[in-house]
Amino acid sequence: MIAPIGAVTKEITKMYAGVFTSYLEGLPLDRHYYPLYLLNERKTAPTQQELGEMLGAGKALMVRIIDYLADRDLVTRKPNPADRRCYLIELTNTGKELVPQIEKAMMKTDEVCLQNMNNREKQKAREILNTILTNLNSEPANEYDVEFSKRLDHE
Repeated sequence: MIAPIGAVTKEITKMYAGVFTSYLEGLPLDRHYYPLYLLNERKTAPTQQELGEMLGAGKALMVRIIDYLADRDLVTRKPNPADRRCYLIELTNTGKELVPQIEKAMMKTDEVCLQNMNNREKQKAREILNTILTNLNSEPANEYDVEFSKRLDHE
């Protein structure tokens, strides 16, 4: 029996998260690393809504993510001078200090995913994944938020 693509990608995602986070043990967070990376890539602070769009996350999940990161002094919310109804999300110095470790862990995890492949196969694997994503994005779909947390019953 061939497993559905969704079942395989779910397992890949779980394993990727597990390997990735194992490289980041000891940091003051155990999830929501990617928003820090995205914030660091930006030249200007995005609004909470813009960051949510970048992450593909809804409003409620974005509030939880920003609360989680702010509670650990990794980001701050600042009133947007152009629109007082929304906030700009900025990395703190503590958050900025973590980004190189997060980038290194992402690169290392990607290397693990693509090990035992030659350069052509690595490029083809990325192309196939992007084609699958493009195909799914072309279809009408319900919106879902996906949130990860470390399993506590497995330590």
